[in-house]
Amino acid sequence: IENKLSSSEQFDEKLNNIKERMNTINNEYFLQSKVISEVRNKKSKSLDDSINNEFLDLKLENARFQTFIEKNEFGSKGQDKVTFKIKTNPKAEMEEIKKISSGGELCRIALAIKVTADKNKLSTLFFDEVDSGIGGAVSTAVGERLKRLGKNRQVCVITHSPQVASLANNHLKVIKNQFETKLIKLDYTERTEEIARMLSAKEITQEAMDAAKKLLEQSKEIS
Repeated sequence: IENKLSSSEQFDEKLNNIKERMNTINNEYFLQSKVISEVRNKKSKSLDDSINNEFLDLKLENARFQTFIEKNEFGSKGQDKVTFKIKTNPKAEMEEIKKISSGGELCRIALAIKVTADKNKLSTLFFDEVDSGIGGAVSTAVGERLKRLGKNRQVCVITHSPQVASLANNHLKVIKNQFETKLIKLDYTERTEEIARMLSAKEITQEAMDAAKKLLEQSKEIS
């Protein structure tokens, strides 16, 4: 009873101490969030420029990416609300990426963002069907960008595109059955046949084999 009485008598003092500590923490938080906000505003322009430069190599010449920073309620990520917006047509309005982009555009936009975000890191990058929804010259452009990216780091790409597969340094075939999944590294002959299969319908034709060889030869010329 004496302990409880003593504690209750010190209640106001403890409450004041807690309030002072809360004020100190709030002030520190405000200062730190202000610093983060300033860095965000400073770096957003260079981020936008870097991503927009990547679009040129990915056949998105008319697309524009922009970072929007608005003041928001204080939270665990600071005092800003950050939104990434894009337009793929010069006459269009800026909108959130998910609202205006097709599947093929989303894949290329994601590639541009990932390349920019990891530019100064020596990381291993994995891309799962980054070429989804695209074909022809656009697939080749994506493959060429991935090939250049692979010069300074390891890049692993899961793809169904013969244009992208032909530009890799190494080609692994995935074989699945009900018991296991295998990865088999292909030699040049096996790789040619696999790319020809990707180009063909039911059967591998001589035309597909010739096209596969041509794709592999062209990949050697790309730096």
